[in-house]
Amino acid sequence: YPLLEWVISSNRSHIVKMQETHQIKTMNTKHQFLLLTAAPDKEAKFNQLKAKHGTKYAFHGSRAENWHAILRNGLKNMSGTGGQLNGAAHGSGIYFAPQASSSLGYCSASGQGKKSGAAGEGFISESEMICLALCELIDTPEVKDHGWCWTLANEDHVVTRFFFVYDNNAHQGNAGGADVSNKAFRKEVTEALKYYGM
Repeated sequence: YPLLEWVISSNRSHIVKMQETHQIKTMNTKHQFLLLTAAPDKEAKFNQLKAKHGTKYAFHGSRAENWHAILRNGLKNMSGTGGQLNGAAHGSGIYFAPQASSSLGYCSASGQGKKSGAAGEGFISESEMICLALCELIDTPEVKDHGWCWTLANEDHVVTRFFFVYDNNAHQGNAGGADVSNKAFRKEVTEALKYYGM
């Protein structure tokens, strides 16, 4: 947790701890953040494209140690570079999933996070930390639908919106039911964004 606390406090992105009364309940974690990593000019261009094409939401999962870069720079297409960590079975691009359960499979951390200080001080117990983002994508044919996952090569067509943190011991089944095709879930997302002026 001290590492995560430093990562969040030292970055230049806009991260807001969401009030419990306005969280996305389906995600089943009290550690929810509004996460805006796009620079103002990218956000402005994104909103212009959104007005023209519309958007859709998708999850992105990555190992805990990768979020230091993601929180600062947004999601990058690392396919074919030294930064690529997983295979590219569905081609080049940033990988997303319409269901949280699919993205959770890519969230395993390489290290162990330990609780420090008095009992109850930290929110991550002696287990791996799981970090998951809910992103907004410009809804064009550039988003390649492979069923369980989607790929998008154009970095300018994606922005992060929410960041969720779980204790690995508890995450199984917690957010597994979150699905962007579910109308009730999309309503939760819309209401949360509206509350925070998005």
